[in-house]
Amino acid sequence: PNPASDLVHFNIPEHEHASINIVVFNIQGQVVLRQSFGINDPKTLLISDLDHGIYFIEIWSEDKARRKSLIKQ
Repeated sequence: PNPASDLVHFNIPEHEHASINIVVFNIQGQVVLRQSFGINDPKTLLISDLDHGIYFIEIWSEDKARRKSLIKQ
């Protein structure tokens, strides 16, 4: 759910199950968190150390990239 305070869970469609890389940017465009997940890893990102505010998330899997926004409470 968005907003979040501690954890962000990612649901990857079954036909896209692959390793993924997630990069989190603050509103100034600085990378504040990077994490890679293997095919069988739970896709959960720990964000409790981030300051409150708005962030942008890039999710990369194989040849696809998505961008989402996140509000950290």
